[in-house]
Amino acid sequence: MECRNIQEIYLYNNELDDDPIEDFTNLLSLQKNLYVLAMEFNRIGYKGLAFILNALTDHKKLEKLFLNQNDINS
Repeated sequence: MECRNIQEIYLYNNELDDDPIEDFTNLLSLQKNLYVLAMEFNRIGYKGLAFILNALTDHKKLEKLFLNQNDINS
């Protein structure tokens, strides 16, 4: 089943960490109509953030990205 028309993804408070993010972002990169990605209150770190940002590079419709309350640090 193809899901290329997803416009909003809400994955908050799921204890997601960097391990499953690479697989998720492979699918995320196909969602060109995405305008909201909310992944607050997880355990995403710098490595996961890098995968997410790379997957969203060509997402011209993205308006809102929520990543607060994760383990992202400098």
